[in-house]
Amino acid sequence: MIIKKTIILSVVVLLLISVAGCKKNPVQAPQNSEQKVSTEYGETTDPEELEKLWQEYFYDSIATIGNTRKFNSAEEIDPVGVAKFCWRKYVAEHGKESLELASENSNRRLFPLDAVLEYAERYFNLTDLDVTDINDAYYDREESAFIFYYSDKEDRPSYTERNSWGTHLDKVTKNSDGTVTAVLVRYDSSKANRVKLTKTYTLKQREDSSLYFVSGRWHYLNNHLVSLSGDYQRFDQI
Repeated sequence: MIIKKTIILSVVVLLLISVAGCKKNPVQAPQNSEQKVSTEYGETTDPEELEKLWQEYFYDSIATIGNTRKFNSAEEIDPVGVAKFCWRKYVAEHGKESLELASENSNRRLFPLDAVLEYAERYFNLTDLDVTDINDAYYDREESAFIFYYSDKEDRPSYTERNSWGTHLDKVTKNSDGTVTAVLVRYDSSKANRVKLTKTYTLKQREDSSLYFVSGRWHYLNNHLVSLSGDYQRFDQI
């Protein structure tokens, strides 16, 4: 009888020790794996990446395709603007000396349409350009080539530095649909910190991570520099 009670008492003690151990070392629930995964979408803030985008796409857009106020597809961009953009990329890679002079005593050079289309496909996903209505000052129909001038020396300022056009990269956002939205701002010449105009571009990303322009638009900001008072009628559209 004594032996039986001893066995029962031992079993009870072991059970109590087991319960106490469980309380001291509770099983931790697995952490949510989503907390460890950082999304690739959203605003780009890495200075190195912003500089690369500025030099590759946006700096050369300022005085070229940036002159087209609105386009919903690359086909709507002024073809001269597209060609000028492609010209700047070609010269940056190969130099202008590889291109023929437009005439013997000219400082302008011929940029063949075939070369334009090579870069147009890369940056605009275009395989053709309508040159029908281009002014003869910009296009030689006999040579099937654009005519452009490029200065001997041109600095390529960083996106954080001032440039001749007063236009700067404000924001780049990677979207979940595979597009990239970039906003360029132009400051008022009289007030360095007052934005006068924004240019917003949408680019699509290929599988190799390269981008091409698909749309763009201007937007002038109303800085409320003028106010109206008195008896007047408002017309939202004319």
